[in-house]
Amino acid sequence: MKYLILFLVCTNLQAFTWIDEYQAVQAYEKSDYHKAGQVFQKVLSQNPGELKNLANMGNILYREGKFLEAVNYFEQALKARNLLEEQKKELLFNLGSSYAQQEKWQEALNAYENLIKLDPDNLRVTKNIEIIKKLLEKQQQEKQEQSEKHDQQNQAKNQDQEQQDLDSGEQDQQKKSENSGNNDKQDSKQADKPDQPDKSNQQANPDEKQDQGQQSASEKKQQQDQAQELMQKLDEKEKAYLQAVEQNDQRANTHLMKMQMQQLKGQNNESENNW
Repeated sequence: MKYLILFLVCTNLQAFTWIDEYQAVQAYEKSDYHKAGQVFQKVLSQNPGELKNLANMGNILYREGKFLEAVNYFEQALKARNLLEEQKKELLFNLGSSYAQQEKWQEALNAYENLIKLDPDNLRVTKNIEIIKKLLEKQQQEKQEQSEKHDQQNQAKNQDQEQQDLDSGEQDQQKKSENSGNNDKQDSKQADKPDQPDKSNQQANPDEKQDQGQQSASEKKQQQDQAQELMQKLDEKEKAYLQAVEQNDQRANTHLMKMQMQQLKGQNNESENNW
């Protein structure tokens, strides 16, 4: 973070052999941390657990920007025996700074808070703690906002799914209504078909045929009168439908469908008025 100012103390290298010390100090002062690190790697291979070598190697890695590796050496140094209080303070500060450079704010805060217990008047540590607490608070706020946004997205997704299910149910109901209307139309068409003559009585005698003809004419006239009386009571659409049925016209289906759709529309209007 650009506005994060960390006060570092890892500047001084501790002495080991005078030849290695001279080479390492010269390289360190020239900011040749790579060469200084090579020297300490040689020394560490001979004395891997020595406090001053671990601390110096951590300092060099920090200067090289290798903060994750620096943390490893500072933590090893803090486990060393006979660690003096001043040494522990410096190591804790450097450890906190290494974590902060990686934006591992909670780990950095833990290191600084352990240090402030040993050095309550350290203003640099106090400032770093203040900055990191603000960063953690902001981080927590961002997590909360992301969680709320995620919940809102899930809620909107669930509402969309419920609407899709509702639309699907309405479509199924409409298909059922259409299928029911088609079945009623077929039943009505079958009922309106004229009865087929019974051919079993075609061998009747002439007198019976004459009587049957007169009776049929009388019944036919009576049916026509009844039909005319019924036609007077029907509206124009129903009249057109019945006339088409009598003529065995395909238009009968069209008239029937229009009447059914009109009836269905009337039922829908009544349902809407109940809300």
